[in-house]
Amino acid sequence: MAIVKKENQEKKEKRKQKSIIYKVIAVILIIIGVFSLSEIINKDNQIFENTQIVEKDENSNISNENEVIEKNEEQENHEQEVHDLSNTERINGYKVIGKIIIDKINLDDFILEKTTDASLNSGLTKFWGPNINEPGNFSITGHNYKIGRSALFSRLNELNIGDTFELQDKTYRKITYKIYNKYIVDPEDTSSIDQNKDGKREVTLITCTKGAQRRIIFKAREI
Repeated sequence: MAIVKKENQEKKEKRKQKSIIYKVIAVILIIIGVFSLSEIINKDNQIFENTQIVEKDENSNISNENEVIEKNEEQENHEQEVHDLSNTERINGYKVIGKIIIDKINLDDFILEKTTDASLNSGLTKFWGPNINEPGNFSITGHNYKIGRSALFSRLNELNIGDTFELQDKTYRKITYKIYNKYIVDPEDTSSIDQNKDGKREVTLITCTKGAQRRIIFKAREI
């Protein structure tokens, strides 16, 4: 009987040890499963975040492309407006009498009927002389900086003797002029706008030097 009891006791101890081992294994498997699930979730979150970043970048690129397209359309519309002399009668209340085209400095802009402080802030203006493209000395003036609508005479100082430009009047007559002189004068010196008496067409372009202390004069004759 004692032997039987001892055997039974040993069997109980083995079953108990096996039960403990199985529990430990189960806990280990649970821990491994939780860790793997956490890794999967983290990867999924990273993929989701990267997808959001890509979508954000794509949306940003689309937005930038749309802005470029809109700016290009605005520029095209502006160029069409500037070149369409027939549909432009007035700018800020001032009558448009023609336009000047200077290819070298990419200038194609209207000429307004008279020179005042307000008209100078609206565009290039007739300063003195006959009607546009008529015999005599037709003088045009403009600021040497850009405004919202126009570059005005901001690049005029890039012109040199021998360069050419065109004037177009409201009848669409175009005449080409070549610069034969370029010089600087004091504001009080108005000799550049004197009228010639030989019946030839002449144009004088006038703008300010930097700081508006003096005037740059460009004299041109019909060719």
